Amino acid sequence: MIYPFYIDRAIANYNKWTENLAGRQPWESLHPIIRDILVDFVYQGFTAGPNPMKAGMKNNFSELISYIENTPAISQYEPGRQRANYLRKYQQ
Repeated sequence: MIYPFYIDRAIANYNKWTENLAGRQPWESLHPIIRDILVDFVYQGFTAGPNPMKAGMKNNFSELISYIENTPAISQYEPGRQRANYLRKYQQ
């Protein structure tokens, strides 16, 4: 099964880019829907810089939605990926 590979990569990527940042939540404390999006970022190849992981590190749906919608490299895929809408559906 390939999906667990992406979860492991997402966790490693998340830890690498957010390890020493203020406000960071441990991976296990992130809402499962936010973790889904961070795994999807890794699946799609957004691993070269910290911003995708930083956008989700505070466990804040609105912050992650804003990042998705205002980052051209990511928002260009929204018609097919629907990440922002997925987050909105589960936003509390």
